[in-house]
Amino acid sequence: TGDSATATATIINTPPAVAAASVSPSTPTVSDTLTCTASGASDADADSVTIATSWTVNDGDVGVSTATLTAGFAAGDRVRCAATPNDGEASGVAVWSDPVTIVNSPPAAPVVSINPVSPQTGDSLTVVIDTASTDPDGDTVSYTYAWLKSGVDTGETGATLSHTATAKGESWSVVVTPTDGTGTGDSATATATIIN
Repeated sequence: TGDSATATATIINTPPAVAAASVSPSTPTVSDTLTCTASGASDADADSVTIATSWTVNDGDVGVSTATLTAGFAAGDRVRCAATPNDGEASGVAVWSDPVTIVNSPPAAPVVSINPVSPQTGDSLTVVIDTASTDPDGDTVSYTYAWLKSGVDTGETGATLSHTATAKGESWSVVVTPTDGTGTGDSATATATIIN
């Protein structure tokens, strides 16, 4: 045998990996808190893996590095997150979630009443919006009206019901429904009885 030769190698760190990232809820509104979840994190060296998160809205970075996002988006925006694994020495490849689209939020129910409060025969009935509906998206809110006599829809749809449609002893209700042009919110109802 001849003289020996020796070679040396040092096992270096292998960056960690993450399999997937997702945003929940899948159909969020502006009132929701979005959460980025990474799944399938692994490290060939059995190192502990932490996840760094970043967010984009309509493909623009919003500068948020937490796993949750609570603001900075509006109805119609496309939001997604990236999960980047790190083992304390190196970062792995960032994995992007599929985008979620912020959906429209319907307006809140208004508070309504009928004027006059104690209508007499010959009085017209008018809807009063005591507390207006609010819309989480900041959309303009309008209202639709449905007048019911003793619980039966009469087909009257104006904000004012003519005195010619009423008679003493009748119970009238109005159902007021808010809309933001895209969706409708919860309705509010007011009732009045035509007195003598």
